Amino acid sequence: YENGKLTKFNMPITGIKRIFLFDENTMILLGIGSEILFFDIDSQRVIFKHKISDSPFGGITYDRDRNLLLLSNEGGVIYLFDTVKKKFLREKSLHKDNIFSVAIDKNRIITGSNDKLCYYENGNFSKFFEAGFLVYSVALNDEFGAFSVVDGINVINLNGNIVKKIPYDGEIINNMTFYHDYLIGAGYDKTIHFWRYKWMFQAL
Repeated sequence: YENGKLTKFNMPITGIKRIFLFDENTMILLGIGSEILFFDIDSQRVIFKHKISDSPFGGITYDRDRNLLLLSNEGGVIYLFDTVKKKFLREKSLHKDNIFSVAIDKNRIITGSNDKLCYYENGNFSKFFEAGFLVYSVALNDEFGAFSVVDGINVINLNGNIVKKIPYDGEIINNMTFYHDYLIGAGYDKTIHFWRYKWMFQAL
Protein backbone atom coordinates (compact mmCIF):
# COMPACT_ATOMS: atom_id res chain seq x y z
CA TYR A 1 0.00 0.00 0.00
CA GLU A 2 1.61 3.26 -1.13
CA ASN A 3 0.25 6.73 -1.95
CA GLY A 4 -3.30 5.53 -1.52
CA LYS A 5 -2.84 2.67 -3.95
CA LEU A 6 -2.98 -1.02 -3.11
CA THR A 7 -0.76 -3.20 -5.27
CA LYS A 8 -1.40 -6.93 -5.60
CA PHE A 9 1.21 -9.56 -6.40
CA ASN A 10 0.96 -13.03 -7.82
CA MET A 11 3.10 -15.07 -5.46
CA PRO A 12 5.56 -17.59 -6.95
CA ILE A 13 4.43 -20.39 -4.62
CA THR A 14 1.29 -21.39 -2.79
CA GLY A 15 1.19 -22.12 0.91
CA ILE A 16 3.24 -19.22 2.28
CA LYS A 17 3.75 -19.57 6.03
CA ARG A 18 5.43 -16.22 6.78
CA ILE A 19 6.43 -13.04 4.98
CA PHE A 20 9.12 -10.57 6.08
CA LEU A 21 10.22 -7.34 4.44
CA PHE A 22 13.99 -7.58 3.94
CA ASP A 23 14.29 -4.07 2.52
CA GLU A 24 12.02 -1.61 0.71
CA ASN A 25 12.08 -3.69 -2.47
CA THR A 26 12.56 -7.27 -1.24
CA MET A 27 10.25 -9.70 0.52
CA ILE A 28 11.37 -12.90 2.19
CA LEU A 29 8.79 -15.62 1.59
CA LEU A 30 8.83 -18.75 3.72
CA GLY A 31 6.75 -21.56 2.29
CA ILE A 32 5.14 -24.36 4.22
CA GLY A 33 7.30 -26.79 2.24
CA SER A 34 10.51 -25.43 3.84
CA GLU A 35 11.25 -23.01 0.98
CA ILE A 36 13.13 -19.73 1.46
CA LEU A 37 12.50 -17.24 -1.36
CA PHE A 38 13.64 -13.66 -1.88
CA PHE A 39 11.08 -11.86 -4.01
CA ASP A 40 11.96 -8.64 -5.85
CA ILE A 41 8.95 -6.34 -5.65
CA ASP A 42 9.79 -4.10 -8.64
CA SER A 43 10.39 -6.92 -11.11
CA GLN A 44 8.00 -9.33 -9.35
CA ARG A 45 10.42 -12.21 -9.70
CA VAL A 46 12.29 -14.57 -7.38
CA ILE A 47 15.95 -13.60 -7.02
CA PHE A 48 16.92 -16.36 -4.57
CA LYS A 49 15.39 -19.71 -3.73
CA HIS A 50 16.38 -22.58 -1.49
CA LYS A 51 14.46 -25.58 -0.19
CA ILE A 52 15.72 -26.87 3.16
CA SER A 53 14.06 -30.27 3.36
CA ASP A 54 10.83 -32.15 2.76
CA SER A 55 9.75 -31.44 6.33
CA PRO A 56 7.43 -28.40 6.71
CA PHE A 57 8.50 -25.36 8.70
CA GLY A 58 7.42 -25.19 12.33
CA GLY A 59 8.63 -22.15 14.27
CA ILE A 60 9.97 -19.08 12.46
CA THR A 61 11.41 -15.84 13.77
CA TYR A 62 13.49 -13.00 12.29
CA ASP A 63 16.25 -11.16 14.17
CA ARG A 64 16.20 -7.99 12.09
CA ASP A 65 19.07 -6.34 13.98
CA ARG A 66 21.43 -9.14 12.93
CA ASN A 67 19.60 -10.16 9.73
CA LEU A 68 19.18 -13.73 10.96
CA LEU A 69 16.30 -16.13 10.39
CA LEU A 70 15.81 -18.82 13.02
CA LEU A 71 13.81 -21.64 11.45
CA SER A 72 12.61 -25.04 12.62
CA ASN A 73 10.78 -27.96 11.09
CA GLU A 74 8.81 -31.08 11.85
CA GLY A 75 12.00 -33.09 12.00
CA GLY A 76 13.06 -31.32 15.21
CA VAL A 77 15.89 -29.39 13.55
CA ILE A 78 16.71 -25.68 13.85
CA TYR A 79 18.46 -23.63 11.16
CA LEU A 80 20.15 -20.23 11.46
CA PHE A 81 20.14 -18.41 8.12
CA ASP A 82 22.02 -15.18 7.30
CA THR A 83 19.67 -13.14 5.09
CA VAL A 84 22.47 -10.82 3.88
CA LYS A 85 24.97 -13.50 2.88
CA LYS A 86 22.16 -15.92 2.01
CA LYS A 87 23.90 -18.79 3.72
CA PHE A 88 23.25 -21.13 6.62
CA LEU A 89 25.32 -20.48 9.72
CA ARG A 90 24.04 -23.38 11.76
CA GLU A 91 21.97 -26.54 11.67
CA LYS A 92 21.24 -28.57 14.77
CA SER A 93 18.92 -31.44 15.62
CA LEU A 94 17.28 -30.71 18.99
CA HIS A 95 13.94 -32.45 19.31
CA LYS A 96 12.40 -35.77 18.41
CA ASP A 97 9.33 -34.18 16.86
CA ASN A 98 7.90 -30.98 15.40
CA ILE A 99 9.21 -27.69 16.80
CA PHE A 100 6.20 -25.39 17.15
CA SER A 101 7.84 -22.19 18.32
CA VAL A 102 11.29 -20.55 18.37
CA ALA A 103 12.74 -17.30 19.68
CA ILE A 104 16.18 -15.70 19.53
CA ASP A 105 17.86 -12.86 21.41
CA LYS A 106 21.55 -12.26 20.66
CA ASN A 107 23.29 -15.57 21.45
CA ARG A 108 20.27 -17.04 23.24
CA ILE A 109 17.79 -19.45 21.68
CA ILE A 110 14.63 -21.09 23.01
CA THR A 111 12.44 -23.70 21.32
CA GLY A 112 9.20 -25.53 22.11
CA SER A 113 8.28 -28.89 20.68
CA ASN A 114 5.70 -31.60 20.26
CA ASP A 115 7.94 -33.89 22.34
CA LYS A 116 6.88 -31.92 25.47
CA LEU A 117 10.32 -30.39 25.89
CA CYS A 118 11.61 -26.82 25.88
CA TYR A 119 15.23 -26.27 24.82
CA TYR A 120 17.20 -23.22 26.01
CA GLU A 121 20.75 -22.15 25.28
CA ASN A 122 22.79 -19.15 26.28
CA GLY A 123 26.29 -18.98 24.87
CA ASN A 124 28.20 -22.09 25.89
CA PHE A 125 25.51 -23.88 27.90
CA SER A 126 22.17 -25.44 27.09
CA LYS A 127 19.42 -27.34 28.88
CA PHE A 128 16.06 -28.99 28.37
CA PHE A 129 12.91 -28.47 30.44
CA GLU A 130 10.14 -31.01 30.86
CA ALA A 131 6.83 -29.25 30.22
CA GLY A 132 4.34 -32.07 30.77
CA PHE A 133 2.52 -31.03 27.61
CA LEU A 134 3.21 -29.97 24.04
CA VAL A 135 5.20 -26.70 24.17
CA TYR A 136 3.25 -24.57 21.73
CA SER A 137 4.82 -21.23 22.57
CA VAL A 138 8.11 -19.69 23.71
CA ALA A 139 9.42 -16.13 24.04
CA LEU A 140 12.67 -14.28 24.82
CA ASN A 141 13.78 -10.78 25.64
CA ASP A 142 17.12 -9.48 26.91
CA GLU A 143 16.34 -10.45 30.53
CA PHE A 144 14.02 -13.44 30.56
CA GLY A 145 12.56 -16.34 28.62
CA ALA A 146 9.17 -18.01 28.79
CA PHE A 147 7.63 -21.28 27.67
CA SER A 148 4.21 -22.85 28.00
CA VAL A 149 3.73 -25.87 30.28
CA VAL A 150 0.85 -28.16 31.17
CA ASP A 151 -0.69 -25.80 33.76
CA GLY A 152 0.75 -22.40 33.00
CA ILE A 153 3.82 -20.56 31.78
CA ASN A 154 7.33 -20.88 33.19
CA VAL A 155 9.59 -17.84 33.16
CA ILE A 156 13.36 -18.31 33.25
CA ASN A 157 16.28 -15.95 33.79
CA LEU A 158 19.44 -15.64 31.71
CA ASN A 159 20.99 -18.64 33.47
CA GLY A 160 18.03 -20.85 32.62
CA ASN A 161 16.64 -20.97 36.15
CA ILE A 162 12.86 -20.96 36.53
CA VAL A 163 12.09 -17.80 38.47
CA LYS A 164 8.31 -17.60 38.12
CA LYS A 165 5.35 -19.82 37.34
CA ILE A 166 2.36 -18.01 35.85
CA PRO A 167 -0.74 -20.14 36.53
CA TYR A 168 -2.93 -20.58 33.47
CA ASP A 169 -5.61 -23.19 32.79
CA GLY A 170 -7.36 -21.65 29.79
CA GLU A 171 -7.20 -22.55 26.11
CA ILE A 172 -3.82 -23.28 24.55
CA ILE A 173 -1.48 -20.28 24.23
CA ASN A 174 0.22 -20.64 20.87
CA ASN A 175 1.84 -17.22 20.59
CA MET A 176 3.82 -15.24 23.17
CA THR A 177 6.02 -12.18 23.10
CA PHE A 178 7.67 -9.82 25.57
CA TYR A 179 6.75 -6.17 25.09
CA HIS A 180 7.98 -3.50 27.50
CA ASP A 181 6.73 -4.54 30.95
CA TYR A 182 4.44 -7.25 29.66
CA LEU A 183 4.46 -10.85 28.58
CA ILE A 184 1.67 -11.07 26.02
CA GLY A 185 0.01 -14.33 25.04
CA ALA A 186 -2.71 -15.26 22.58
CA GLY A 187 -4.32 -18.56 21.78
CA TYR A 188 -7.36 -20.57 20.87
CA ASP A 189 -9.75 -18.67 23.15
CA LYS A 190 -9.59 -15.55 20.93
CA THR A 191 -8.26 -13.58 23.90
CA ILE A 192 -5.06 -11.56 24.29
CA HIS A 193 -3.54 -12.00 27.74
CA PHE A 194 -1.24 -9.45 29.37
CA TRP A 195 0.99 -10.45 32.29
CA ARG A 196 2.98 -7.62 33.82
CA TYR A 197 6.13 -9.67 34.38
CA LYS A 198 8.45 -6.89 35.66
CA TRP A 199 6.05 -6.26 38.51
CA MET A 200 6.24 -9.98 39.30
CA PHE A 201 10.03 -9.87 39.48
CA GLN A 202 10.59 -6.68 41.39
CA ALA A 203 11.59 -8.64 44.49
CA LEU A 204 14.13 -10.81 42.63
